[in-house]
Amino acid sequence: MEKEGQEKTHKSYKDQIFNVQLPSFNDKHKIFLLEMLENRFAKNVLHTKLLYKYDSKNPTNFHEYIDEKQNICLIYETKDGLISGGISLGTLKKKENLKEDSILFSLSNEIFFEPNV
Repeated sequence: MEKEGQEKTHKSYKDQIFNVQLPSFNDKHKIFLLEMLENRFAKNVLHTKLLYKYDSKNPTNFHEYIDEKQNICLIYETKDGLISGGISLGTLKKKENLKEDSILFSLSNEIFFEPNV
């Protein structure tokens, strides 16, 4: 917890969250993602946890790791090096449409898309 008058900055805790190991993912992407989340959902990101990382030698269906979990952020990189993803603050369920508490984003283009609900 911060002391009175002490500001929490993205720089002070950004290395502790979104520890994503993608070739093109960088601090600029982390800051954009944090600011987007905090502005859109009015919530601070305090910590993250890696639930699944793709392994070409073990092609497991990632839904086994993320279905029925809350507050999911999916980040992926295309073969062209573009980084995109999505966020669901509710419980993620298989084959369910996006809700108000979900968004899609492009970190490469620094834009996000609201669901059309």
